[in-house]
Formats: sequence, structure tokens, C-alpha cells
Amino acid sequence: MTEHLRYLTTNTEDSSYLFSSYSPSIIMQCEKLLSLVLNKTTNLNEKQILPIYFRQLLAKQNLTFRLPKTIPECTMELTRLANSTHEINTTIKTNGQNYIIQEHSRSLIIFIILIAFVSLISVIGNLCLAKVLYSKRYRLIQTDRIVLCLAISELCLVLIDTPTEIYRFLSFSFTQEWLCRFHTFFEALFSSCIIFYHLLAEKPVEETVKSSLPSNGIFIECSVGDRPSWKDPNCPFRTDSKLRLTNIPTLMEWGTTKRLTESQLLDTEMIKILFEED
Repeated sequence: MTEHLRYLTTNTEDSSYLFSSYSPSIIMQCEKLLSLVLNKTTNLNEKQILPIYFRQLLAKQNLTFRLPKTIPECTMELTRLANSTHEINTTIKTNGQNYIIQEHSRSLIIFIILIAFVSLISVIGNLCLAKVLYSKRYRLIQTDRIVLCLAISELCLVLIDTPTEIYRFLSFSFTQEWLCRFHTFFEALFSSCIIFYHLLAEKPVEETVKSSLPSNGIFIECSVGDRPSWKDPNCPFRTDSKLRLTNIPTLMEWGTTKRLTESQLLDTEMIKILFEED
């Protein structure tokens, strides 16, 4: 009988009917309930008191049960208990759903704030980098002489650094393939330009280039020392594996076959001719 009462007071929401009429099953339950309650109910000051296990069962659901004396009273009381239980369970479910929605909303808001913060930092960083690169590029455009001796990746770092003239040491073989990659980089950096390469530190070349370089020309001087130093068999650019050069053009224009040999570099007129033809 206890199981019947527990079923009626806690699981009524799953029932497919509401107690709007006296069905045979309800009447049967009431008869059993009245028989059990009346047999086990005690009197206190001429008031009937439910057995302890009934009161504990109702207390768990925060319900009260008026002791019925007839079948109709029993049916009405069971209906009231069923409705009360249904309202309590509905309230609990609603509160639980609201709590879940609030938790999800809070997590979503935090996620959106984090994404917005990271995006803001990224935009600010890109703007700062663009400003620095534009400033360095403008200053380099105003320079007609760049002293360079390193790889493309390190050149990019140097461009962000400061000087109008860039000094570094050559770190690997200066081959035609490397020149091609280097020229492509500079062509993208300065739009269109004429690039001249020179490796030996000869004064006639430097002085003539300064006076003859076209307005859109860029002169790249990779200094490996003067002629006697380069001819020395112990020159580090010949012996050191990190500095060794495999191909030494003296003065050449990229994209053409025009170049000057070492002996022609001493003739300033030959250098001027190379520039003037372009």
C-alpha cells in the first residue's frame, strides 16, 4: 500500500489522465487506503493522526494529507495531492532548465569576449607592424646604397630595425639561385626597380655607382674585401664553410647578361656605360 501512495504522490505527472471522475481503479485504491489508514491511525486529543511512515512520505514532498472518511473524500484528496505534486515537479524542472540556460549564456558571453579581445590585439599588432614597415620602406626608397650580406629572412628583420644602410655578413654561398630569390623580394618591396650586384669592395665601383645609379635603381654591395684580400687563398670567403662563395659576379644587372669582369671594374667608363645603356 505504501508503494501505491508513493506512486500517486511522486509520479502522477506521468499519468495519462487527471482525476476528474471516479474510475474503478481510483475507487479501489481509496478502499484500500481507507482500510489501511483507519486500521493504523491513532487518536491524539480526539484527533486522528496518520501513521509515521505516511507522514514521512508526505513530508518528503512537502505535502499535507487530510484524513478522508469516505470514498469521495478520498478521491478528492488524492486529486489534490496529485495536482500539488505535479506543480512541484514542474517548478523544479523549470528552475533546472533556467539554471542550465543561464550557465550556457554565461559561457557563451565569456567566449565571445575572449574572441573579441584576441581579435582586437591582433588588429592593433598588424596596424603597428604595417606602420613600421611603411616607415622603413619609405626611408629605404630614399637610399641609393644598401650594403647587404645575408639571407632574405634576416634582411626582413633588419628592415624593421633602423639604419638607412644595412651591414651584415654573408652567411652562405652567393649563387644565382639566391640572387633570383633576393631580386624577387626587392622587386615586390620597391614595385619596379633596377638592381645591380657587386661583391668586391673596390672604390671606383662605389664612387661611380653613386653618381650613375638611376633614380629607380638599387645598388647592393656585398663586400668580401678588396682585390688582394679576395685573391688570398686563406680568405675566409674561400675557406670557411659558412662564408664560402661559389659564384662571384663582379658587377651585373639582374635580368640581363650584362656584367663586368674584375679587370673592367677598374675602368669607370665601363661602369658608366653599363648604367647608361639602361
